[in-house]
Amino acid sequence: MKKSFVTGSIKAIAAVAALTLLASCSSSSDSAAKVKACLALDTGGVDDKSFNASAWAGAQAAEAAGAEVKYLAATSDADYAPNIKKLVDEGCNIVIGVGFLINGAIVEA
Repeated sequence: MKKSFVTGSIKAIAAVAALTLLASCSSSSDSAAKVKACLALDTGGVDDKSFNASAWAGAQAAEAAGAEVKYLAATSDADYAPNIKKLVDEGCNIVIGVGFLINGAIVEA
Protein backbone atom coordinates (compact mmCIF):
# COMPACT_ATOMS: atom_id res chain seq x y z
CA MET A 1 0.00 0.00 0.00
CA LYS A 2 2.82 2.39 0.86
CA LYS A 3 4.46 1.76 -2.53
CA SER A 4 1.17 2.55 -4.31
CA PHE A 5 0.84 5.82 -2.40
CA VAL A 6 4.41 6.80 -3.23
CA THR A 7 3.92 5.91 -6.89
CA GLY A 8 0.69 7.90 -7.00
CA SER A 9 2.34 10.85 -5.30
CA ILE A 10 5.19 10.80 -7.79
CA LYS A 11 2.70 10.73 -10.67
CA ALA A 12 0.78 13.66 -9.16
CA ILE A 13 3.99 15.65 -8.73
CA ALA A 14 4.99 14.89 -12.32
CA ALA A 15 1.57 16.05 -13.52
CA VAL A 16 1.94 19.29 -11.59
CA ALA A 17 5.40 19.85 -13.02
CA ALA A 18 4.15 19.24 -16.55
CA LEU A 19 1.23 21.62 -16.11
CA THR A 20 3.45 24.27 -14.58
CA LEU A 21 5.97 23.99 -17.40
CA LEU A 22 3.23 24.12 -19.99
CA ALA A 23 1.72 27.22 -18.43
CA SER A 24 5.07 28.95 -17.99
CA CYS A 25 6.26 28.34 -21.57
CA SER A 26 3.84 30.86 -22.99
CA SER A 27 4.90 34.36 -23.91
CA SER A 28 1.83 35.98 -22.41
CA SER A 29 -0.73 35.32 -19.72
CA ASP A 30 -3.37 34.89 -22.45
CA SER A 31 -1.60 31.75 -23.69
CA ALA A 32 -1.36 30.31 -20.20
CA ALA A 33 -5.07 30.85 -19.67
CA LYS A 34 -5.75 28.54 -22.62
CA VAL A 35 -4.56 25.57 -20.54
CA LYS A 36 -7.61 23.93 -19.00
CA ALA A 37 -6.41 21.10 -16.79
CA CYS A 38 -9.11 18.89 -15.37
CA LEU A 39 -9.12 16.04 -12.89
CA ALA A 40 -11.38 13.03 -13.07
CA LEU A 41 -11.22 11.98 -9.43
CA ASP A 42 -11.74 8.56 -7.94
CA THR A 43 -14.33 8.08 -5.21
CA GLY A 44 -13.47 9.68 -1.89
CA GLY A 45 -13.74 13.33 -2.81
CA VAL A 46 -11.15 16.03 -3.31
CA ASP A 47 -10.15 16.00 0.36
CA ASP A 48 -9.55 12.27 0.78
CA LYS A 49 -6.01 12.80 2.17
CA SER A 50 -4.69 10.49 -0.55
CA PHE A 51 -4.48 10.46 -4.36
CA ASN A 52 -7.37 12.86 -4.98
CA ALA A 53 -6.06 15.43 -2.50
CA SER A 54 -2.53 15.21 -3.91
CA ALA A 55 -3.77 15.67 -7.45
CA TRP A 56 -5.96 18.61 -6.43
CA ALA A 57 -2.99 20.27 -4.70
CA GLY A 58 -1.08 19.91 -7.96
CA ALA A 59 -3.96 21.36 -9.94
CA GLN A 60 -4.09 24.33 -7.60
CA ALA A 61 -0.37 24.91 -8.22
CA ALA A 62 -1.07 24.84 -11.96
CA GLU A 63 -3.88 27.34 -11.40
CA ALA A 64 -1.46 29.62 -9.59
CA ALA A 65 0.75 29.41 -12.69
CA GLY A 66 -2.14 30.56 -14.89
CA ALA A 67 -3.98 27.40 -15.90
CA GLU A 68 -7.72 27.01 -15.56
CA VAL A 69 -8.52 23.95 -13.44
CA LYS A 70 -11.58 21.88 -12.65
CA TYR A 71 -12.40 18.52 -11.12
CA LEU A 72 -15.25 16.05 -11.08
CA ALA A 73 -15.41 13.50 -8.27
CA ALA A 74 -16.88 10.06 -8.83
CA THR A 75 -19.38 8.64 -6.37
CA SER A 76 -19.07 5.15 -7.87
CA ASP A 77 -17.14 3.28 -10.56
CA ALA A 78 -19.99 3.99 -12.97
CA ASP A 79 -19.10 7.72 -12.89
CA TYR A 80 -15.60 7.39 -14.34
CA ALA A 81 -16.39 7.33 -18.08
CA PRO A 82 -19.21 9.93 -17.93
CA ASN A 83 -17.02 12.28 -15.87
CA ILE A 84 -14.16 12.00 -18.36
CA LYS A 85 -16.53 12.63 -21.27
CA LYS A 86 -18.03 15.66 -19.52
CA LEU A 87 -14.58 17.15 -18.88
CA VAL A 88 -13.59 16.68 -22.52
CA ASP A 89 -16.91 18.14 -23.69
CA GLU A 90 -16.30 21.17 -21.45
CA GLY A 91 -13.05 21.94 -23.27
CA CYS A 92 -10.47 20.46 -20.95
CA ASN A 93 -7.29 20.05 -22.97
CA ILE A 94 -5.56 18.12 -20.19
CA VAL A 95 -7.54 15.44 -18.36
CA ILE A 96 -5.85 13.53 -15.55
CA GLY A 97 -7.52 10.41 -14.20
CA VAL A 98 -6.72 10.03 -10.52
CA GLY A 99 -6.43 6.61 -8.94
CA PHE A 100 -5.69 3.19 -10.38
CA LEU A 101 -9.36 2.19 -10.59
CA ILE A 102 -10.07 4.83 -13.24
CA ASN A 103 -7.43 3.40 -15.60
CA GLY A 104 -9.90 1.44 -17.76
CA ALA A 105 -12.08 4.50 -18.36
CA ILE A 106 -9.04 6.59 -19.29
CA VAL A 107 -7.84 3.98 -21.78
CA GLU A 108 -11.30 3.78 -23.37
CA ALA A 109 -11.60 7.56 -23.62
